[in-house]
Amino acid sequence: MNTIMTIQSGTEIQNFAVEIFFEKDFLRILSSHSFRRELMVDVPLRELQHLYFDEFIGGKRVSFVYQNKHYFFYQNGTGVIEYLQQHLVSEAV
Repeated sequence: MNTIMTIQSGTEIQNFAVEIFFEKDFLRILSSHSFRRELMVDVPLRELQHLYFDEFIGGKRVSFVYQNKHYFFYQNGTGVIEYLQQHLVSEAV
């Protein structure tokens, strides 16, 4: 699924257009800014911290911490947040 993601590390904030999907026990995040998709990070689901669901500027948002970086995923199209919730919550249980 395609969405918009922000990574915050300390005072540095970066925004990306990304493709996300789940593979085995990982959330795979690929850069989707060009024709060539590049792997940005494979996040092991068991290493997620501070999983949080909220609203941001009227849209749904999912966030978590991985390796001291805050990842934010924003509602960008139908079903993105629900897709993340379904997989992230099922792994946390």
